[in-house]
Amino acid sequence: MPSALPARSVRPRTFFAIFASFLVLTIGWALATPLMGVPDEPSHTIRAAAVVRGEIVGELPADDGTFHYPDIDVPSYIKRTIDLPCFGGDAGKSAECQPDIGDSNRLVEFSSSAASNNPVYYAVVGLPTLFMTGEAALYGMRILSGIVFSLLLTVMLVALYAQSKTIWPVLGGVVAATPGLLFLGSAINPNGVEAAGTGALFAVLALILRRDLSRSQLWIYALAMIGATVALTSGRTVAMLWVVVIGIIGVVLVPPRRLLEVLRLPQIWVALAGMAVTAAWVLFWMTRLSIAAIDPRGAVADRAPGIKQVLSIMVENTFDSWTAWVGQFGWLDYNAPTGVQMIWRVAIVVILFGAIVLAKGRLRLAAIVGIAAAVLVPAFVQGALYNTVGWLWQGRYGIALYTVMTIVAAIALDSAVSARISPALNRLVRSGLVVLGLAQITAFVFVLRRYVVATQDWFSMFTNPLWHPPLTWVGVSAVFTIGVAGGLVLLMRWVTRERALALEAPLEQPLDQASIR
Repeated sequence: MPSALPARSVRPRTFFAIFASFLVLTIGWALATPLMGVPDEPSHTIRAAAVVRGEIVGELPADDGTFHYPDIDVPSYIKRTIDLPCFGGDAGKSAECQPDIGDSNRLVEFSSSAASNNPVYYAVVGLPTLFMTGEAALYGMRILSGIVFSLLLTVMLVALYAQSKTIWPVLGGVVAATPGLLFLGSAINPNGVEAAGTGALFAVLALILRRDLSRSQLWIYALAMIGATVALTSGRTVAMLWVVVIGIIGVVLVPPRRLLEVLRLPQIWVALAGMAVTAAWVLFWMTRLSIAAIDPRGAVADRAPGIKQVLSIMVENTFDSWTAWVGQFGWLDYNAPTGVQMIWRVAIVVILFGAIVLAKGRLRLAAIVGIAAAVLVPAFVQGALYNTVGWLWQGRYGIALYTVMTIVAAIALDSAVSARISPALNRLVRSGLVVLGLAQITAFVFVLRRYVVATQDWFSMFTNPLWHPPLTWVGVSAVFTIGVAGGLVLLMRWVTRERALALEAPLEQPLDQASIR
């Protein structure tokens, strides 16, 4: 398409190098976090083990006038996972208290509070329980979920690079991959996959809208759009709303004539058809199959505030919710150190503020819409569900929208600043990346201490560790540090190459600025 700048190509080895870096980080978190040490992980584990055995809906118990989740059959060791988070909610208690769950595959009747969730995520993540047992099966489930999560983050980062004129889109993707997001992506919980899938879908959509792609590239990215949509809606059905938000921002991002050009592409119609089928399935599941598994009891207990007060509380707590995004670990009982929270919040605010101040026209408007969606959509979702299920929103549920908010602002910055990287900016970017890498490691090691020795001092980790993760805490720390170092090497090489290209090439006026007037 002549009205758009050509997309940048990405070598397969670069794709796999990025994927490997994310996967090492995710596996590090999967090993460092005690089994069932992530919110609601037992419920999602039980749901996954049931779905892969054909228990997609379960059987409703006899009506005795009270609510019951559907009955399902799962292996005995899966049922016993509810005993593993013995430390949950108490940051002063190490993971030493975890009991042995055994490895019995004998099927027992149980239930899961995740019964209303879309079964697609669970059908994939539950596969290791068909040929593994005990703790090995649980770690296998975590790693399989982490592979999907890492693949989605890789697609997001590659799509951001392919449409970039400057360093900002990729930097936005790096900032969006917070320690809190990596923590969730390492667990048996669709929350991380949902957020990564949302980021991947928006990044790919923005690429298709903003850049000229070859026929083969269009097919690849069209399939990526379908895959990201399936992934982000594969757990919580409310995630379908994130697809709508992405579509709205996409419409704002480019001029109508460019949008019409894109809609003439057959690859886009294939992508839209795949997304429509996904949406139809989610709606069918939500309105026909999952309705009996929605627990109405919370509405009775929490109906005191009015809807206006609920909306007000949600909006006021927006910045508090960033704590979960940057790093809230365990069963919401341990936050990332203050320094890590500060570093990440500064990086986020720089990108958001820069987009609002420096971007123009549609790009600035898209950034504002992304910020507004991240603030208002969670408030209206909680308000709409309040009378049905009560107060359920947690900060981590909004991470998908925070991810989109960050990368749309970074994309807006991409067309608002010069592609040339001055020596001062080069040093600033390199130093910033190192600081973010150190913040990732710091958050990781602090969380490890919480589980290994709880509130005891650092020396106790060497002299008297109470809980031992696989490979020991030193080993998993080394694995994670290698992942961070590998990612930093890739990023530093990229910054060096970008600076060299910017110095050699003439400045261009992109479609984004030329056609918004």
